[in-house]
Amino acid sequence: MVNLVLNAITHAFSAEQAGTIVVSARALGSDVQIQVRDDGKGMEEGIRKRIFEPFFTTRQGQGGSGLRLHIVYNLARELLSGSVSYSSQLGVGSTFDLQFPRCVDADETSDE
Repeated sequence: MVNLVLNAITHAFSAEQAGTIVVSARALGSDVQIQVRDDGKGMEEGIRKRIFEPFFTTRQGQGGSGLRLHIVYNLARELLSGSVSYSSQLGVGSTFDLQFPRCVDADETSDE
């Protein structure tokens, strides 16, 4: 969740632009859904296609490593046995949804 919020702070808003980031969570049966939504710039299609790639950043040379969303993707899928999805529209903002089981069996996620 921290990586999603930091990513929104870094990329969703320009230096002069104020904005809002909303974090919400809810139970969905035996799962948990966490949503991080911003009302920032949104992403162009070319960026949306690559956001989970390691080292992909729109802030090259400005302190961005391009790893935050890659880490989010891997943690959601591998460690939490869940999923991450997103939607984004230019000028409207972006929304990230993580969904994972309330309980994860440690044996299912460990590498043996």
